[in-house]
Amino acid sequence: MSKVLIIDDDVILSGLFQDYLEEEKFQVRTADTATEGLQLALQGEFDIVILDVMLPDMSGTEVLKAIRQQSHVPILMSVSYTHLTLPTNREV
Repeated sequence: MSKVLIIDDDVILSGLFQDYLEEEKFQVRTADTATEGLQLALQGEFDIVILDVMLPDMSGTEVLKAIRQQSHVPILMSVSYTHLTLPTNREV
């Protein structure tokens, strides 16, 4: 079974990723901060990392660079603009 790490502070989006991947028989672990995700990624137990570009405590690019210093795990960068679709940001 392939292991996926999702690093994303958007719990709804990471939950959607997790639900879909688990239905496809992937083993999924999530982290909602860059710090936690980086620690998990460097443990070396994941086959792929899905990494959000915009995280609250560190940019996804910084996390990518830190992982690359110690690992060659495949990383899929995720960019979502969910904040643009929230009702408070819509023009009436």
